[in-house]
Amino acid sequence: MTELDQYILHIDHLVQQLSPAQSLNLMRKIGSKIRQCNKQRIKANTEPSGNAFTPSRAHANGRKTRRIGVEQTFLYKGTLHRYRTLHDYGDYYIGYDYHTHATFQAHKDKIHLPTGDGRRRQMFRKIHQYKFLKLKAQSHEAAIGFLSGLTGYIAAAHQYGAETRPERTLLGFSESDLQLIQHILKEHLNPSR
Repeated sequence: MTELDQYILHIDHLVQQLSPAQSLNLMRKIGSKIRQCNKQRIKANTEPSGNAFTPSRAHANGRKTRRIGVEQTFLYKGTLHRYRTLHDYGDYYIGYDYHTHATFQAHKDKIHLPTGDGRRRQMFRKIHQYKFLKLKAQSHEAAIGFLSGLTGYIAAAHQYGAETRPERTLLGFSESDLQLIQHILKEHLNPSR
């Protein structure tokens, strides 16, 4: 038996000696701290391992369109353009372009609208809220998760990569979470320090 196994057995023995009320208090404390850590990670679009979530869609080309107007910025073959004058010739537009300072012809099938301001949008904008991310504590365990309803279904589909969604680990333990649990256990079992 390794030193780590002995340490875990010792901690387990100490936790089992707690009264049910003390154990429930400990589980609530651990659960709320771990829920807070998971909330912050989901809000930051990172997995427990520290990696960023897989992006939802590739928005590099922007949103495809066939209609643009005068003074409207658009993407054409990956570069930004904006017409001062605009003439529609069926399958393409011709006009004076501010960015090239010349007349410019753009085929309608290759025109895209830029998406946003270039920043990556937060993927799960509401799912990290405490009304969805629930904590259930009992004297022998603490459970954190999206426990029911549509939110639970969506979270499970992302957690395990179901259907067409890539796997994004929403809930889990990071190395710092395990250290936090160890710190809370030490603090709870040795209150005099």
